[in-house]
Amino acid sequence: MGKRCPKNTRIGFTIVELLIVIVVIAILAAITLIAYNGIRERSSNSSVQASVTSLAKKIEASRFAVDNTSESYPATITNFSEATGGSTTFDYQTIAASNYYCLTGTQSNTSYYISSIDSTARRGVCPPTSGLILWVPLT
Repeated sequence: MGKRCPKNTRIGFTIVELLIVIVVIAILAAITLIAYNGIRERSSNSSVQASVTSLAKKIEASRFAVDNTSESYPATITNFSEATGGSTTFDYQTIAASNYYCLTGTQSNTSYYISSIDSTARRGVCPPTSGLILWVPLT
C-alpha cells in the first residue's frame, strides 16, 4: 500500500508566507525602479553637457580658423554636424560687436549653456542678450 501523511504534517506554503515573499519582491522592484530613474536622469544630463561642450569647442576653433581673419564667432551653427540631428536641440546667440556667444543645449526638459565668457557647461539657459554689456556668472 501507499504511504499516508500524518494529519499534522504540512504540505505547501501558508498564505502568510506567500504574502511575505510577494511584499519583499515588490519592495525590491520599487528600489530598482527608483535607482534606474536616477541613473537615466544623470545620463541625460551628462549627454547634454557633453554635446554643449563639444559644440562650444568647435565654435571656439572656428573663431581662429585660417579663413576667419576677423577672429569673430560664426553667425550660425548650421555648418556644424553636432547642431543638426541627434536628441539635443541647440539655441545659439551671438553679439558680433562684443565678440560674444552663448550656446544652450536642451534634451527632454534638461538645459545646459556655455558662453564665450564662461567655458563651463552650467545648468539653465543663456541669459538674455538684449542690452548686454558684460555678463559674468558668479557660481
